[in-house]
Amino acid sequence: MGIIITEYTILVEEYGYKISAWFSFSYKNSVIYTEDLDLHLRTETQNKQVYYSEFILGCFRTQLQKH
Repeated sequence: MGIIITEYTILVEEYGYKISAWFSFSYKNSVIYTEDLDLHLRTETQNKQVYYSEFILGCFRTQLQKH
């Protein structure tokens, strides 16, 4: 099983000035789960990293139980 995470920041008013992360899990050469996670632009770096880690690892645990 593998995890991939891509984070990007959108500094455009029409898209709400947000920080987003897309993450996916793969299993046996197939993507089994993909989701995006949005945070407020003013989220502090340390808080952002903790939130991403807890949320993504929680989703990962759920997928491990399914497979």
